[in-house]
Amino acid sequence: MIKADECHKMGMEKVIEAIIERVGKSKAFLTFDVDFLDPACAPGTGTPVPGGFTTAQALELIRGLKDLNIIGYDIVEVSPLRSH
Repeated sequence: MIKADECHKMGMEKVIEAIIERVGKSKAFLTFDVDFLDPACAPGTGTPVPGGFTTAQALELIRGLKDLNIIGYDIVEVSPLRSH
């Protein structure tokens, strides 16, 4: 597990490298938790906490994992009540 404050210090490129090194060629299931994003970037987050990541950082992370053997994925923690 890499905590958010560590991700901010490392930068997405290093985070991606760490994930790829850990997962390797194994099958992977990717869960994207919308709470990863700063509520300014994702008003529909289920648990708004300041200091999250930008949509640009999230896209960099997701795109950086494209070569993993991802067999499934989901998106969690979207609050319909806050997404309007």
